Amino acid sequence: MRERETNIRIPFRVESPRGDDRLGTNTNTGQVVSDHEAEKQGVPFEPDVPKEQIQHAVEGQLKADKWVCLEGQDGTTDLLTKKDIPQKDDWKTAFNMNPPVNPAPTPSKPTATTCGIPTPKPTSPKEVWESKFESIKSATATHKGKGG
Repeated sequence: MRERETNIRIPFRVESPRGDDRLGTNTNTGQVVSDHEAEKQGVPFEPDVPKEQIQHAVEGQLKADKWVCLEGQDGTTDLLTKKDIPQKDDWKTAFNMNPPVNPAPTPSKPTATTCGIPTPKPTSPKEVWESKFESIKSATATHKGKGG
């Protein structure tokens, strides 16, 4: 199944002065490039972004002050802005806060409220961010002024 996932390519459109450019890869280098840039540079182009590169491609568009709408396999959409990208230390500081002054005692046996089922660990901002790219169907980047 892992091999099949490496062949998955995600359609990614980017608003440009020409209308919509299509992101894909330079087949010589594997680098993400738009169809317009590939034509301008005279390099071979394969449409759509490999799944393993989609997060990086989205982050590049967000850092270029665009908004990105991700469409999930289930039809849901998620509008992302530059502020959604977790800062490098966000995921560390969110869970390394000083312990409370009077911490509650930790029970040694499961209580009735937990029924012996371990409680899930908190999800870090980094994990939440990475999960956004697990089951996307397509992505579209637009200029902020257009409102998505």
